[in-house]
Amino acid sequence: MKIKNSIECWIISNNQVLLLEVDKGEDHPKLLQPVTGGVEAGESSINASCREIFEETGLQINPDQLELKVKDYEVYIPNEKLKIMKDVFLLKLERQYEVCISDEHIGYCWLHSTEVKKQLYWNSNKETFTLMEEHL
Repeated sequence: MKIKNSIECWIISNNQVLLLEVDKGEDHPKLLQPVTGGVEAGESSINASCREIFEETGLQINPDQLELKVKDYEVYIPNEKLKIMKDVFLLKLERQYEVCISDEHIGYCWLHSTEVKKQLYWNSNKETFTLMEEHL
């Protein structure tokens, strides 16, 4: 089984959660997700989170602004014989920012925390958001 290291970062401000919109093509509906991405060789998960946040939102942050909330959350994708190990971070902002999305996204929204789980497509995102809710 192949193992991939990944990060996920939930960005919140005043009970509003930033979600990025992805268009997965005809096989999937448009879906919302937090900042996600792979950890590059030799890169720490916290540095990968800072890089992914910048690449996907245009927000430049320092590692000390991130809180690691879940270490090595496991996601299995049986048909690809893949195990994803992801560290899940929380970034609390004082205010909502206008986001400059990357080419891999088609939009973004700030949703009240009570609406987030209803809008998430992937079960792993729903599960990690449930773990984040106690920290909001």
